[in-house]
Amino acid sequence: MFALSLLMVLGRACKTDVTNLLLTAMMKLMA
Repeated sequence: MFALSLLMVLGRACKTDVTNLLLTAMMKLMA
């Protein structure tokens, strides 16, 4: 469910800044 929300937000924002922030957050969570 959380992943779906992120995807929806990404689809709406469609901004490189948001994408970069999400990617960085995911990297930190996985690391």
